[in-house]
Amino acid sequence: MNKQEPVGASMNQKFSSKLTLRRHMGVHRGDKPFSCPHCSYSSRLKASLLQHLRTHTGERPFGCPECAYASIDRSSLLRHYRTHSQEKPYRCPAVSATVR
Repeated sequence: MNKQEPVGASMNQKFSSKLTLRRHMGVHRGDKPFSCPHCSYSSRLKASLLQHLRTHTGERPFGCPECAYASIDRSSLLRHYRTHSQEKPYRCPAVSATVR
């Protein structure tokens, strides 16, 4: 990469506005503008901070319809729900397809 070339230019990244470019540049600088008022956690994304805050408040808005389990995020609930449905969508690529 050329020293005069902005970071991301060698990857042909383009942005529709100066604002989105400025936000993107924060990734390279390590900017984490959203800080937790309860601990030293900080995040690049506001949504990540809001999810983190639930660890302090105890809020668990994603409840399982089958049992008392509840989580702070939807992805954890979906992973938990597979314990009830027995769904196992991920197969180990190292194990032969003939072994079941």
